[in-house]
Amino acid sequence: MKKAIKILILFLLTIFYKVAGLILSRKERVILMYHSISQAGGPLAISPAIFEKQLAYLKNNNYKFITIQELLDSKNEGKIKQNMVLLTFDDGYEDAFQNALPILQKYGYTGSFGIITQFAGTQMGDNSYASWVMNIARHNSNL
Repeated sequence: MKKAIKILILFLLTIFYKVAGLILSRKERVILMYHSISQAGGPLAISPAIFEKQLAYLKNNNYKFITIQELLDSKNEGKIKQNMVLLTFDDGYEDAFQNALPILQKYGYTGSFGIITQFAGTQMGDNSYASWVMNIARHNSNL
């Protein structure tokens, strides 16, 4: 079972690199959307190790990580630069804060964290949502 999971992860990682290379080589705005950064697995999750490998790939290929404001500015000015990428973390899962933030900080990258305000600090099924304290700390970290 573990061998099959490793093979699947390698297969998906290979696909990511090939697709990222095709998409990101074109001159367009690119948004990479994440939900859960965790070892737990699930349809919306990737492991912190794979997330870091993806960021390392982008860094090694000279991609510029941008904010939502920079994305909007480039659209309004009609200036699309190659190698622009925006990272989003949707839903406000606690593991995105716990696992993605240290990796983003390590590389000096930024990301946009979408929060479902009514779920902040709650547990719904298998999903733990970041508390308001975590949300404020992330906001104050300028990531």
